[in-house]
Amino acid sequence: MRKRYAIDDLNEESIYIEIMAEAHKTGCWLVHTEDSVDSTQNWVKGRLSVLPDFSVVIAAAQTSGRGRLGRTWASPPGGLYASILLKPSPPPEFAPRVSLLIALILCEILEDAGLVPSVKWPNDVIVEGRKVAGIIAECGNTSSSWFILGVGVNLSSVPDVPGRDHLPAGAWCSSGPAPSPHDLLARVLSALEIKWSNRESDPLSGRVDEITGRLWNKGKRVKISLGSETVIGKVIGISDAGSLILSTDSGERRFVSGELLTVHEGSMRK
Repeated sequence: MRKRYAIDDLNEESIYIEIMAEAHKTGCWLVHTEDSVDSTQNWVKGRLSVLPDFSVVIAAAQTSGRGRLGRTWASPPGGLYASILLKPSPPPEFAPRVSLLIALILCEILEDAGLVPSVKWPNDVIVEGRKVAGIIAECGNTSSSWFILGVGVNLSSVPDVPGRDHLPAGAWCSSGPAPSPHDLLARVLSALEIKWSNRESDPLSGRVDEITGRLWNKGKRVKISLGSETVIGKVIGISDAGSLILSTDSGERRFVSGELLTVHEGSMRK
């Protein structure tokens, strides 16, 4: 049975009643549907005190969708834009590992449809050299600990991303018939529930080889930017902790963060 969180404030109680009346169940998940929001991540953050564990919001469009490193995620109608709330939060160090798990789930769904996707560490999915999906994980403490996982997938159209000079945006529809956002969300939630039923367990346990086998540019030279430092090396795989493993001229190195590009792409960046 879902835990019901206490509502101490009358205004919060009104908000709780309103949002619960409009939600529907998908497995263990309580899904809220919105026509348009600034960001599904922000929508959840603004309701942390009243949303229960296993809450999800899906929006038809976002006006200020957010990606990794403070970037904007273009969100025209027709894509999947959703955020998943877990309360209390799993261990914070799991955040990048859950992103990789979601990327793996999306790859498996795409493969079932006959596409050939790859996981671009740390949180993207690539199809035919184009970025079709991104994941963002955030955690914090606001009255109680929380974890929000944002998922964006380009389905029925390729968004316009001005100024993007590497890995252009792509969409599922460019490679085959795309599912509806709600159908894809249901599949992602079902797989997440099965693959990570215990949030205290490591989300990558037993899956490192599956992800490594799908890594973007595996066995090829890439460039990783770490702010003031840039490292070039060959992609070997990921570690049990989700770090990227590169073979460099100075030996094997592991990275917990950074922006990954091909050497050719890196040389073309402005």
